Amino acid sequence: MLCMKLSQLKVPRDNASDQYVNFRGLIISRCQNQFMNKKIDEQVLKLEKEVEDCDDPVKKKELLERLAKEQRRVSDLSVGNAKFIGELYKLGMLTSKIMTYCMKNLVNEMNEENLESLCKLLTTIGQKMENDYNHLYLKNELDDIFKTLYAIDFRKTNGVSSRVRFIIQDVIDLRNKSWITKDERISKQPKTMDQIIEEAEQQKTNIKFINDCPSRDERRGNVRRQASNSIIGNQNQWKAVTLNTQKNLIRIKLAPPTWRHNASRTTRGSVDTVQNPPSHNTNNSRVVSSTSRSSSGRGNINTAIKRPEKTLPQEPLSEGMKRKVKLLVMENLVNPNDEEFVSEFKDTLPGLYHSAAVTEILNIALEKSTKNVQIIAKSTNRLISSGTVSGEHFLSGVTGIMECAPDLYIDIPMLYEYLGKFTAPLIEGKHITFAQLFGICQNIIKSNHGHLFLRPLIRDLIESAGSSFVKMIWSQNSLELKQWINEEQIPKWLEDNKFDFLVDDKATEAEKRLSAIHSKFIKKTQSILLQLMNSEENCECILEWIRNNVGASSTEDWFMRALIQAICEHALSGDNARFSYERMAQYSPLISEFGHSREQREANCLLGIQQLMLQLQYPPGLAIEIFQFLLEQYIISVEGFTAWEVSELEPEGKEMMLRALKPFFTNIREATESSDEE
Repeated sequence: MLCMKLSQLKVPRDNASDQYVNFRGLIISRCQNQFMNKKIDEQVLKLEKEVEDCDDPVKKKELLERLAKEQRRVSDLSVGNAKFIGELYKLGMLTSKIMTYCMKNLVNEMNEENLESLCKLLTTIGQKMENDYNHLYLKNELDDIFKTLYAIDFRKTNGVSSRVRFIIQDVIDLRNKSWITKDERISKQPKTMDQIIEEAEQQKTNIKFINDCPSRDERRGNVRRQASNSIIGNQNQWKAVTLNTQKNLIRIKLAPPTWRHNASRTTRGSVDTVQNPPSHNTNNSRVVSSTSRSSSGRGNINTAIKRPEKTLPQEPLSEGMKRKVKLLVMENLVNPNDEEFVSEFKDTLPGLYHSAAVTEILNIALEKSTKNVQIIAKSTNRLISSGTVSGEHFLSGVTGIMECAPDLYIDIPMLYEYLGKFTAPLIEGKHITFAQLFGICQNIIKSNHGHLFLRPLIRDLIESAGSSFVKMIWSQNSLELKQWINEEQIPKWLEDNKFDFLVDDKATEAEKRLSAIHSKFIKKTQSILLQLMNSEENCECILEWIRNNVGASSTEDWFMRALIQAICEHALSGDNARFSYERMAQYSPLISEFGHSREQREANCLLGIQQLMLQLQYPPGLAIEIFQFLLEQYIISVEGFTAWEVSELEPEGKEMMLRALKPFFTNIREATESSDEE
């Protein structure tokens, strides 16, 4: 509107009083120049050069963060310019032909920044263009633009990120709904009495929340006293707000009685960790209603769930804060970034709300798909591992859901799978323990669901850390399976899930001591081999050392595994700590010198790499580089790789390896099929 007003003013030029400045021409020229001449920002160029020249890893990381921030700033300017152009069109200051030109230009020079600008432009002008006097021409132009957007959304491998794809989907949905946003549709619907009362209560809650909570600058130590003067805080103002709200109730259109009845139902599957919600929000406290399930013999749960007694004092979330938590989670699903999620969480939620926030995050996750649950669980794990949320607060937040789990399981069959995604990484990181989980799982155990909860939890731990680690932490907590599962179920449960390692083995003390001695010998042998390789000794020298010190044992399985691990570690120990083909090739001829047969040599070689990847916690891309090298150098045959892939021997850590190597085995199969066709 300001631009509209300025375009109507006559402002004389400085050097000629009889001539006037044409504001409309100036603003259009400025927008056109910024739209057409997309110059690379000088600050971005400067930072890119500094990043390229920088050798210090710490400083380079800081420069990359600054560069990303500058690139976002430039992108935001471009998107903002597109929205501004759209607003000028809505005011009649630009023509529809200019709009079609802008849209075609953004489509022809396709990149993520242009696509985001196009979506912002369409969101701004779409409704006006559909209703324009030159309707048929503009409709055809819009149809062509949307065909391109449909194609981008349909093709999943065109280099467009998920964030931009979601923006495109939103614009397509907006056009399908006649350019009416969700908020506009909701605002046009008649309100129920419950909604009116809830809005009035929420208004009071928000004012109290503003009074009670410091601003972001105050939380960070920059106290701004003047801000408190603008906040409504005294009793008379509270009364004024209440009176105004009550007057507004009379003028609002009420919905039919049936709507008011349905609006009072509680949401399924939501739980709150807070024992005593504030009196002004009792209608909104989240509980689990089990009336419809009473026939199953589980009873009704109509009260809020209590926290563990030993946790730090915590407060419930207001409806406004719940919406903030949900917004954080949804934004993270669109553009997953654990570090940004943690940073926003810190800025949004003080420590006294952490337990309730964990509950809210879990409530949101339980309604999502498995893929989304994994993203949310990963970000939640980062909250705890970074120290933002304590393990005690996590346990406090999850307690309510654990107590209601047997009832929730009826409606959410994947419940225990989802809970495993949240708890397994925390046990692996030693933020919580099996013993602590046992303390809050009593209702699950009493309902004979202990085996359902343990199965995905232990399976996820095995995949990420290995069975040896799981056995160690299980024994450290002095727990027995009969505490979780009915004794008659244990043998079959162990057999079906291949969890036999959890039961104490029958090895004698002498056997254990012998095994420990042998393990030390293997580690020492591998260490010396690696020292010789790092000292750049030739293959003949290393072969001589093996004959003199290892002897006949060099034909055993353990030696081939130790040898390949030493060769791979040598290939990783260069200046940049990345996999080096040259360093790998330097000592790979040693592999063919040992083993009774090719099959035995190849099997032990791949099993040794599997063990090494488990120890290194699966560095991204490393397994596929090693396997590709072994294939290209004809050290391992295609048959050897295939035999390892289908083998059920030593499953520890193999699942993660197979996921990482999926492209490798796909290429092998495609090459084999094409050679068979020829």
